[in-house]
Amino acid sequence: MMTEPPSLVVNTIADVEDDFDGLTSLKEALRVANHDGVNSAVTFDPVVFAAPRKTIAVGGNLAWYTSDGMLTITAPAAGVILDFNNQGGAFVSQSGSEDSVTVVGLTISRGRIFN
Repeated sequence: MMTEPPSLVVNTIADVEDDFDGLTSLKEALRVANHDGVNSAVTFDPVVFAAPRKTIAVGGNLAWYTSDGMLTITAPAAGVILDFNNQGGAFVSQSGSEDSVTVVGLTISRGRIFN
């Protein structure tokens, strides 16, 4: 079994990190962006994330760990809901790079944004 190629295009609502399933979750796309050394743009597959608005049930935190460039996360026109179920939050910065994140079209539900 081969490892899937790194991708910045989210194509599943599953909150998994599995390098062999052929899918890219938001956590996997963020992991690529956090370590690619350049400005990164995470987007969402327009077919998978077509209307109606999709929800990703997020377990834990979504993290921006490095300061190796700007990160832009852009949801499709229908938008995407990140539901943390009161169990976490979004975009945890461990390097002082919280100003390097731009988010468009995401709704945070039952979670928080913190650094």
